[in-house]
Amino acid sequence: MSDEHAIHTASPHASVTVPTRSRPIRRPVLVPQPLDVAIGTGIWVLATVAIMVVGNRVLPDVDAGFPTLVAYLIVCAATLSGTYAIAGVRARLGRTALNAITGLRLGAVILVIGLFLDGVLLAATGFSYPNVDAGPTKTIAVAFLLAYPLAVVGPWLAGLRAERTRPA
Repeated sequence: MSDEHAIHTASPHASVTVPTRSRPIRRPVLVPQPLDVAIGTGIWVLATVAIMVVGNRVLPDVDAGFPTLVAYLIVCAATLSGTYAIAGVRARLGRTALNAITGLRLGAVILVIGLFLDGVLLAATGFSYPNVDAGPTKTIAVAFLLAYPLAVVGPWLAGLRAERTRPA
């Protein structure tokens, strides 16, 4: 394949030679990678097992006031910092450079898997987490509404930071 080709103008005898790229431009792939899916599923399984084991003892009732606010803040901080750290670990395991796009992709996969599996679990169990009373289940539901968007933001911020600190 030639690196140049002729573009014909209105005159049949005139042509302009324009250089073209011999290889296509490579763009970041937004398709979920198997490692992203495994990480998202693993996070969901660990969080769900933890909720089922210690949910009633640790999580306050949604009407408890200040303890509930503290629980929300802890869940949000843990989600943001945890997914930020997981993005760095994922970059090392996957041997790929961490950037904003790969971080956003990881966060989106965590979000989609978590919401889907939580929906399936709640639908299958009558809208209550197994081994968790109704009050803490409401607390969990609100905490997840706050935490799932942060699961996207954490890896994205890690990717932005990696782009800024990467040597040029």
